[in-house]
Amino acid sequence: MKRYSIDYISNTMTLSTAFEKAANNPTSAEAHLIREIRKDFPTMVIVRSLHRSCHHPNNRLTYNNMKKYMAVYENSKELLSRFEQVRQLSLKESNPYQFVLKWFKEQFPNFREIPDFSTNLYSNPLEPETPKIVPNGMSIVKEAVA
Repeated sequence: MKRYSIDYISNTMTLSTAFEKAANNPTSAEAHLIREIRKDFPTMVIVRSLHRSCHHPNNRLTYNNMKKYMAVYENSKELLSRFEQVRQLSLKESNPYQFVLKWFKEQFPNFREIPDFSTNLYSNPLEPETPKIVPNGMSIVKEAVA
């Protein structure tokens, strides 16, 4: 397995983190390889490759994780029922996941924050307003509770 790359045009050698650690041992084959390359190309710059993390704000927010989050509320049966309705409505959309995600984020805007256990965590979410599903328009409208 090759854990390094050489770009002769930019005169750089890019090392993986594992290759760099192995090259720190002067008796290793990796250290020998770097010495040989340095002999042949004394001006070559050696750099470490950067780990590109794919951190997306919706990462790991799957349907199952949404269900688990809703399961902690007192009215979890109602929420899960509503969730399934939204999922069924989303099937007609071009991007069903985005439709459900938008509904979820509107229902639970603070789902990423650490819950405050000094208050009642298991109470109904967003008590001042209740979501209303309009089947013919395939959209969600919020209706204020008086």
